[in-house]
Order: sequence, then structure tokens, then C-alpha cells
Amino acid sequence: VEKKANNNITAEEQRVILKYLDENPFWSEIYTKIRHFETNTWHIIERERHGKKGKSKHHYISISDIISTAQKRLQKLDLDDVDQLFSIRLKGKLRIWGIRTFSYFKVLWFDFNHEICPSQRN
Repeated sequence: VEKKANNNITAEEQRVILKYLDENPFWSEIYTKIRHFETNTWHIIERERHGKKGKSKHHYISISDIISTAQKRLQKLDLDDVDQLFSIRLKGKLRIWGIRTFSYFKVLWFDFNHEICPSQRN
């Protein structure tokens, strides 16, 4: 009989859960980055830059600039009255898309490959 850890789950079950959390992209890539935003104001977040050209990391994007699939998804969610979304760059191509209202951010999508509004490179 295997001993129960914390009187609720077995040690083996706990190992499986911890392994899953370590491999899950939400916990390994997204959650740690999101924690960064908890201690900052929107003013600071909007001023963050990246790359040699100093492009903004986080900014508003017009609905007309996102892919049609995402526009259709907004309609299905009864959010077709929204004019723009806010994109948060976590790293590389990884983005979080949502609706920013005052100091609140409502997460809509995790965009792992920068596909909602692909960059136009020259």
C-alpha cells in the first residue's frame, strides 16, 4: 500500500502532477511571465520595448488588423462591438490577446505562434 502524501493523493500521483506542471506551457512559459505584470502599472507595461528598433512589446491592435478567424471568433463570443484588442508579448512569438478596460485585462487567447496578427516584415 502506497502512503498518501498530504493525506489526499499518493506520492506517485504527486510526482505525475508535478511533472505535468513542469512540461505544461502555461506553467513553464506563461504563468511566470504573467506574474511580472502584477507589480507594474499599465503605464509601465505600455512603455516596455524590445529589439534593436525598440518596438513596443504590448499594445492595442485594431480588430480590422487581426485575422478573419479571430474576428469570427469575437462574433461568436458576442464581442463584435469591440474596436481593438490588447496584445501582450511574453517572449518570441508568444502573445496573450485580450480586452483591456481601465486597469482590467480580460484574456481571450493565447497565441503561441504570433498568428492572430502576424508581423509584416519587409
